[in-house]
Amino acid sequence: MALHDINQDYVSPKVLEDIPTIKSDEIPDWASTRMEWTFVRISLLLKVIITPLIVIALAKTVKKLRL
Repeated sequence: MALHDINQDYVSPKVLEDIPTIKSDEIPDWASTRMEWTFVRISLLLKVIITPLIVIALAKTVKKLRL
């Protein structure tokens, strides 16, 4: 969801800097989308941590059920 919002609803500072009539000091702070990227990073970190734990738990469960 966050990536969709960033892509569809916001214009990045890099794009705004390419417009000749807009100066870099005029770019609003919200254009950096810090909160959205923080959400994406936290989500990825949780997935990286939780996925191996789920795989290990499933492997142990399957092993017990086969015995």
